[in-house]
Amino acid sequence: MLQKTLSIKAVKEIDIFNTSYGSYTIDEINSQIKAIPYTDNASLLYTINPRDKLKETIYGGKGTCSELVFGASIFSLYKEKKSAPIHMLPYDGRFLKGGGHTLKLIRLEDKDIVVDYLEGGFPLKCGNFINLQGLKSGPNGCDIGFLSVNYRKDNVNNFVTTKSMNENAIGILSQLEVDRYHRFLETIHIPLFNKRLEKIVFDSIAMFTGNYPSTYVEFNDWKILLGARFGLILIAKIWIYSFWISFLLLIYFSIIKAVYIMNKK
Repeated sequence: MLQKTLSIKAVKEIDIFNTSYGSYTIDEINSQIKAIPYTDNASLLYTINPRDKLKETIYGGKGTCSELVFGASIFSLYKEKKSAPIHMLPYDGRFLKGGGHTLKLIRLEDKDIVVDYLEGGFPLKCGNFINLQGLKSGPNGCDIGFLSVNYRKDNVNNFVTTKSMNENAIGILSQLEVDRYHRFLETIHIPLFNKRLEKIVFDSIAMFTGNYPSTYVEFNDWKILLGARFGLILIAKIWIYSFWISFLLLIYFSIIKAVYIMNKK
């Protein structure tokens, strides 16, 4: 909850894609989604190591919407292709407890399209692929449909609907920040023999060192999502400062202990 509070920021615009990367083709996206061996396991995986997450999600078919999308981000990182996660954040605050949905914005050669990796296909608006602006603007009198391209899934999407598009803010992540986050995790990750503990520890370190990606929303949406939650924001800020104080004290006493042991010898 505190992590989500700190990661949501209001901006007018951001650099969404890594401009040095190439674009996808629609055939590449179709092929990737068709090949995902979806399982019935949509529970949290807690996998933090990027290469392991890619294997379990895109190649293993496991995980929640967010984990599959971040697995697709790791795939894009290694293939140097343009893509970025999108969060649908419920205005009623359920996003703080894991509510909402995560999608993927894919850059094609001539346009951007939204892809739903959990449902295995493409949300449609007036029968056409949806781009970022189309997702932000809501139904606008159009029918909202879905095109599945994986035989394990049907053409029903209960997450991207006329109702949900009216009840959720749209948050976009920068591919540059997501790539930096995954590279950082590759550098610092060591096995702790408990995936849930690893996620808490390494995501916290990423947050405290400025390597956790922000979710950017429009200012009016930020006011609805967090503007009235001053207490929660304050607690989150205190959480950050208390971590750094504890971390520095740990280093200080470790040095003192090491010096003491050396002098004793």
